Amino acid sequence: MLWTKVDAGPSLENAFQGTTPCMRSMYTSSNSKNLKRHLVIHSGERPFKCCICRTTFRRKDNLDRHIKNTHNQPKETADHLSNLAAAEYLVINANSPVPASKINSAVM
Repeated sequence: MLWTKVDAGPSLENAFQGTTPCMRSMYTSSNSKNLKRHLVIHSGERPFKCCICRTTFRRKDNLDRHIKNTHNQPKETADHLSNLAAAEYLVINANSPVPASKINSAVM
């Protein structure tokens, strides 16, 4: 009897090819931006502060939603206030790897 290899689909090694793993958890991502966003979970950092009630958030999009829904502000006002929070964070952390030109797209 001859033995033949059965193709069981992609190997486990190939399944993770092109992904970046988190060194602290099982999270993996093929996008470095998503990994950076994920890493904030481990640091406990909450850099985005509501200027109305001082509640802090890990991500700018969560601050946007909070301002819009909790404080009943229009989307444009929420965007403006969360951009101010992002700018404040970047000024305080001048050595941040996020360039100032990315302030409006900083959705950590």
